[in-house]
Amino acid sequence: MSRKTSKQEKDTWTSFVQLVQTYAETSVLKTNVEKVPKDVIENTYDDRGMDLLHYAIIANNTEAVSLLFHKGFFKPPHEFHSFPYVHLAARLGHKTILGLLLQERPNDNQPEAFSYKTKSDQARTNFDDHDREKKTPLDLAGKHGHLKCVNTILDHYQSQSFRSGKFKGNEDYIEMTCKLDSPHALRLLLSQSPTEEEIKKAVGAALKNARPECLDVLLRLKTNLSSLFEGMNLYHVLYSYSLSFDKKWYERLLAVTTVKSRKFEGIALHGYLKLIPRVGLEEKMVLALLRHGADPDCYVDGHYPITIFVDSLLQDLGRNNLHGYSF
Repeated sequence: MSRKTSKQEKDTWTSFVQLVQTYAETSVLKTNVEKVPKDVIENTYDDRGMDLLHYAIIANNTEAVSLLFHKGFFKPPHEFHSFPYVHLAARLGHKTILGLLLQERPNDNQPEAFSYKTKSDQARTNFDDHDREKKTPLDLAGKHGHLKCVNTILDHYQSQSFRSGKFKGNEDYIEMTCKLDSPHALRLLLSQSPTEEEIKKAVGAALKNARPECLDVLLRLKTNLSSLFEGMNLYHVLYSYSLSFDKKWYERLLAVTTVKSRKFEGIALHGYLKLIPRVGLEEKMVLALLRHGADPDCYVDGHYPITIFVDSLLQDLGRNNLHGYSF
């Protein structure tokens, strides 16, 4: 136990865990909970940092989780000591408990480091879950195939804000996953055979919000997108969005209809590399362009894409009086 506990408190906490794991009657849990101080219930945890709520989630004991919240335990501003609660429920696929957690602890629904491994994970010698990488509950549910959990999380997002905008409340699920930048959840939803119209909307969302990994997943479907954006080349649309994604998508689309500058025209890769010194390098954008046909050896008007980048970089350095810099 990580907090200072008496032997009696330690025994009480251990018995609580056993009651939760064995699905004791709610009346039994309630009787025991009412006899113990809140501090003991919330702030006693094992050597892995797991508290009573963690054990209730792992056991998928919905009644125990409901009782704890009903009694006012584990609500904000209480902080977990190890694994994020919402992430744990999403990883394990416990849909009902996930819904309770999203309702009671909505601010936990954000990227967090998550290194919990199930027994099957531990048994796999080649298991690699990138422990240091922050993950969202949506990513975890999608990666591990929990479709109902993905839907529960997306329902929770309806009419709420996300990183670069706000949901209107009428988006399709796959469109929402693109806005939330969750390729894992997107792949899972695509296995449910969405309509072509839903896929087109998702492509638009991926372009609008600069989500190259999601766009890559969608373009692999080979859906006919000729009617999308009035037939404009999608490389140009992607490039257009990358310039000013703070404006509404239709305003950006009207502002830039081809990849061009005042003195040079070329493919989308030329145009994107030209502006990197000013808008910053997004490697995933470049990879998405290359993966779907942009030719790095395309020679237009005396320029390869890479020479356009170097020329533009030198021009920007000159304008900022940085002539002393070397490469």
